[in-house]
Amino acid sequence: MLWNLVFNYFLDKVFTGPREKRGVIFRTLHAISFEGGLLIFTMPIIAYFLKVDWITAFMMDFSLTVMVTVYTFIFLIACMITHDCCLLSMNDAIGKRRNKKVRSKYTVLCSSCTKI
Repeated sequence: MLWNLVFNYFLDKVFTGPREKRGVIFRTLHAISFEGGLLIFTMPIIAYFLKVDWITAFMMDFSLTVMVTVYTFIFLIACMITHDCCLLSMNDAIGKRRNKKVRSKYTVLCSSCTKI
């Protein structure tokens, strides 16, 4: 969780544009770089706790990382596809905070839209 916080904090500092404008290439590089950095930090931990050599630890960690990377990519693409709905819901949520008339009673936000 600490890596997620640090990585995404600095990513948002470097890429300050609107999140909905980030395309497939950006999302792909985001997922790969995040998981690559996580691999660097977790490989020594796996080698130590499982008492395996570095190559075995790398293969174990890499296979798990590939699975998580594919999941992350699919999640981010699905979020991009449904982002218009999320923006509408986000506007509804902002309207509720400002006591304005809103269109829907319930607001459902994806994780990329929860930073209002």
